Amino acid sequence: MRKKKKLSFYTGAALSADSFATLATFDGRGHPAEPGGDFSFDTFDRKTGMWRHVSDGKDHGEDIAAWSPGGRPQAAAINRLGGVLFDDLPIRLEQPYPDARSRGAAIGVINNRLYAIGDGGHFFWRDADTGWTVLDPEFFKADAFSMSISKLQRKLGGLSPDISFRDLPFEEELRISDIYDEYTATFYTITGTGHDNLYLAGPDGRMLHFDGQRISKLDSGVKNPLTSARIASDGTVYVCGARGGSVILAGDRNRGFAPVLQMPESRFYPYKMAFLGPDLYIADVSEKTGGLYKLTDGQLTRVLVPGAADPVPVWQVDVADGVLWALEAKALNRFDGTTWDRFESPFV
Repeated sequence: MRKKKKLSFYTGAALSADSFATLATFDGRGHPAEPGGDFSFDTFDRKTGMWRHVSDGKDHGEDIAAWSPGGRPQAAAINRLGGVLFDDLPIRLEQPYPDARSRGAAIGVINNRLYAIGDGGHFFWRDADTGWTVLDPEFFKADAFSMSISKLQRKLGGLSPDISFRDLPFEEELRISDIYDEYTATFYTITGTGHDNLYLAGPDGRMLHFDGQRISKLDSGVKNPLTSARIASDGTVYVCGARGGSVILAGDRNRGFAPVLQMPESRFYPYKMAFLGPDLYIADVSEKTGGLYKLTDGQLTRVLVPGAADPVPVWQVDVADGVLWALEAKALNRFDGTTWDRFESPFV
C-alpha cells in the first residue's frame, strides 16, 4: 500500500463479495470528472483490509471490469488508446486494435466473455483461450482513423477533396458534422444476456444492439449522453443519462425504450447503475445531489450510507456475489443486503 501519493477514485469494479478494483487520478492532475492522462490501478481486499497497487498507467484509464478467465476474479482496465491492462502475474497490456489513433471507452464482461469498446465500430471481444476478434466486421470502420478529420468528413459527405468548408452553407456543414459524429461515435457502456443479445449506449442517446451476427441501431427516443446500461432478471434493459435533463429508460430491442424516470438534472444526476436483486441502485455524481439512490417499482428513493457525507458524488456502483459496492472519490462502501461497511481511502 502506498501512502505518499494522493488519489481520487473515479471508477471501479466489484471483483467479488470481498474485493474491489479501482482506477484513480493523482490529486492535482485533474478532477475525477475530468481526469488527466496518468492513473493509478489498485485493488482492495476486505478480508485483509489491504490495498494492493497493480500499476501506474498512462493515456488515462477509461473503464474497468471484473473478469474470471481461470476461475479467479481479476480486473481488466481499458485506456484511452484502446489498450487493455490485465491484473495478471505479470501485469500485461494487450492492444485489440494496433492503431494508436483509435480510442478505448468501455470494457465489460458478459457470461465471462470480455468486450473492449471504442469508437468507429472498434468493438472487440475475447475469451480466456482466444485472441481479440472484431464484434461485427461490417460495422467496423477501418478508415475512421486512417486519415485526417477533414479528409474523412469530405469523404463521408461526398465532397471534393479540394473543397473548403468555409465555402459551404451552414446547413451543409452541420449535415457533414452529424455524419462524422455518427460514423466515429464512442459508446460508454455495454450490457446484455449473452453474445447474441448485447446492448451498447453512448452519446446523444445513441444505442446499438448485437444479435450475434450483426449490429443494428436502436432508437432510444432521447438525446442525452447515456452513461450506464444494466439488464434486469426479466431481460428488461435499463439505461441512464443526464445533461439536458436526467432520464432512466427501460425496454428492449423488440418493445423499444421509454422513460421510467425523468427530472431536471439539478435534482438528480444519474451516472452509473447496478442491480441488487430487484432493486436498481443509481450513482449520482453531482456535487449538489450526489449520493446513492434506489429505483423500486418506479419510485426513486435516496439511500443513506452510514458515514458518508450528504451530498457526496458517487462515481461507481457495482455488484458481485450478491454484494453491492459504491465508490466515492475518497471512500469505498460495501452493502451485503443488511449491513453497510465503509472503507476510507488511505490515499489522502
